[in-house]
Amino acid sequence: MHIKGTNTAKIILENTDNATNMDIDYFNNGDAVVSRIRYSEGPGAFYFQPNISSTALVILYNGNVGIGMSNPDTLFQVNGDASVTGALTAAGQIRT
Repeated sequence: MHIKGTNTAKIILENTDNATNMDIDYFNNGDAVVSRIRYSEGPGAFYFQPNISSTALVILYNGNVGIGMSNPDTLFQVNGDASVTGALTAAGQIRT
């Protein structure tokens, strides 16, 4: 697929039956979903699921970002070990 526009090019996904999730699924050659980007209307969140069984990254409607979790309760939250190369500054709370 190639989308090109002079001003704005866009892809529109519309669900007309009040389903709560809209997905972009990636399939393997066995016709099985192996990875997904999901917008969940209920919480208003984007979930990045590279192996379907877990969420690697979530961005919530309120701006909270979680890595390795599905419901961060602070601005930036990491589940597990994290390391930083260089400076890390925060105006809000960062929890690991």
